[in-house]
Formats: sequence, C-alpha cells, structure tokens
Amino acid sequence: MKLINVEKVGGNKEYKATFEKDNKKIIRRFGTKNNFVGEGNKTEKDRQNYIARHSKNPLEKKALKDPTTPASLSMELLWGKSKSIKKNISDYKKKYKL
Repeated sequence: MKLINVEKVGGNKEYKATFEKDNKKIIRRFGTKNNFVGEGNKTEKDRQNYIARHSKNPLEKKALKDPTTPASLSMELLWGKSKSIKKNISDYKKKYKL
C-alpha cells in the first residue's frame, strides 16, 4: 500500500487521503476544521484529551490498527505530535511503512 496524497478539501470532512493498493485507489475523507494542526487554536492539552478520549473507545481501538481508517488518519495526521501536517504525514508514512 502507498499513500499518494493528503489534501484539504473543506466541507463536512475537511481532509482527503488517497491510497493505492493493488493498482486501485482508496479514498478516505476524515477530520473537521477543529483540530490540532494548522492555524487551529487547539492546545497540547486539547491534543492529550483527544487522544485519551478516542483511545478508550473499543470501536476506535480496533480502527486505529488500520492506517487507512478515518480514525487513524485523524489521530496520526490531525492530532499528531506536530502542529505541522507535513511533519505528521512524514511520521505517519514512516510508522506504517507507506
């Protein structure tokens, strides 16, 4: 599997990730305007609360194991260690070997 790109698209889901697997494109929409990366006003404390809240949910725990789910994409890219989405994408690619 390969991550082709991540782009900001607006609308109901703020971002779109495009993957390629077995010569087929997989598109996942994820996130909202209110997140940790970019110009948002979310703090490190907000980030920690998001991670704690979403890591406890049994359904999300399962979803977080698959790097292509909206839950994983939001957790890794929008609520990652950096406020820079480019840095979070780089870390995400390394972590999941994409």
